[in-house]
Amino acid sequence: MACRQVIAASGDTDMFRRFVVVMVLVSCAGLATGQETAEPALTYHNMTVDGLERHYAVFVPDGAGGEALPVVVALHGRGGTGESMAGMTGLSTVAQEEGFIAVYPDGLNREWKYFAGILPGAELNTPDDIAFLDALIDDLAGNFSIDASRVYLLGFSNGGFMTYRVACSAEHNRFAAYGIAAALIYPDMELPCLAAPVRAMVIEHGTADAGVAWDGISHRPTLETAVTSRNVLQSVSFFAGRNGCSTFGADRVDLPSSDGKTHVSRFDFAECTTGKPIRFFAIINGGHTWPGVDRLPRDLAGPVNMDINLGSEMWEFLKTQTLTEPLIP
Repeated sequence: MACRQVIAASGDTDMFRRFVVVMVLVSCAGLATGQETAEPALTYHNMTVDGLERHYAVFVPDGAGGEALPVVVALHGRGGTGESMAGMTGLSTVAQEEGFIAVYPDGLNREWKYFAGILPGAELNTPDDIAFLDALIDDLAGNFSIDASRVYLLGFSNGGFMTYRVACSAEHNRFAAYGIAAALIYPDMELPCLAAPVRAMVIEHGTADAGVAWDGISHRPTLETAVTSRNVLQSVSFFAGRNGCSTFGADRVDLPSSDGKTHVSRFDFAECTTGKPIRFFAIINGGHTWPGVDRLPRDLAGPVNMDINLGSEMWEFLKTQTLTEPLIP
């Protein structure tokens, strides 16, 4: 797959330009090692939503037959594509091993509009990506044999911000659980989140993430609009509180470090009155990366931890969750 030039929006800060460059580079084959790597085969599909042609790639595990399978929809970062998300996460390999369908949508202009319905302005609300992801489930159901009660959404970076936004949607909340990597919430999202159906979440972030900083970010999504996010611990604590979990005395497991530079601390928030747990992976000294898959350039993305495979860890958490209430069309 050839590299293609992408220009960041005029309102983006240097920080956003940095991870736009990262995600454009990951669209090139054999990125981190300099070698081509064989990726599981994807099929490519299109659909029309609100008059716009949208695209997504799909991996179906071998031997699926006619059985209704769970689905993981994975959203790429800013500047990326569905295909690049498949490459940088290795999620299709997990799908083959575990027996689920992996879906990789393309954001229009290589980004997701996660401020839709939160902040005013056509630039921030068009296209309606919440409507697209809602319609995507219907399109998948028409093309594949899926278990509609076990459809999950995860995202990295800009895709992680979008995943938070969908999780905070009261109208279109058809995913059974959510996974977020390298993303944060904004104060403007919190009120809609409180009105949305509660879902389980698994969250990951690196303490040395230079793309989406651990301590939070400030930027201008448009030249006229300035925003400041919550930090990582505030973001995690908000959803733990929203899910009725105790924010004190979370069960902590520190995993052994294989490189002596990065290590993983996993936190499980217990006593969740809603029955919807929160799991958090803090990657100490980890960068703007996908743990377990070394495909991003370290000089731009930072250190990658190889002690866990984030796709496998997310699946282990997500697969226990089933949507029990009726789906909202």
